[in-house]
Amino acid sequence: MAYILDLPRSLPEHQARVGIGLRLIRFIVCAVHSRIHTWMVWRTVQNLQRLDDRTLKDIGLPRGEIEFRVRELMPRDW
Repeated sequence: MAYILDLPRSLPEHQARVGIGLRLIRFIVCAVHSRIHTWMVWRTVQNLQRLDDRTLKDIGLPRGEIEFRVRELMPRDW
């Protein structure tokens, strides 16, 4: 005699909680990663802004392009 199995249509409660926990951890890690990246860009720009014009000219970086160059060289996917 054949039986039809009633398969659950959703995840059991325990697995659903684990999934939510993993998504929360992933969200927190992404937020921390983004904040660290923003801080690193800010710190690099500040350090370069402290240099005098002659030093910036020696390394080939006009003062007006500092932030653009830093953001260009420090992509978010590090």
